[in-house]
Amino acid sequence: MVSFFSSGQEHVENRNMEASGRPSSSRTDINTACVEEIIQRDRRVTVREIASELDLSYGNVHRIVTDELRYSKVCAR
Repeated sequence: MVSFFSSGQEHVENRNMEASGRPSSSRTDINTACVEEIIQRDRRVTVREIASELDLSYGNVHRIVTDELRYSKVCAR
């Protein structure tokens, strides 16, 4: 990287931003709807089970459940 700037370059660009074609996050409206449908079908489902079923990460499913759907755990099993 040092040789990059010492050769006279002043700006760094990420040329791969448009190349991937996939969304920057798994928290799309479709995934949110799928998570909500799974929870409505079985209220005792775990975040890990939802993540496995939808092939999403645990963290993304947890954010969808807590931040987007505003669900919280009321009591322990």
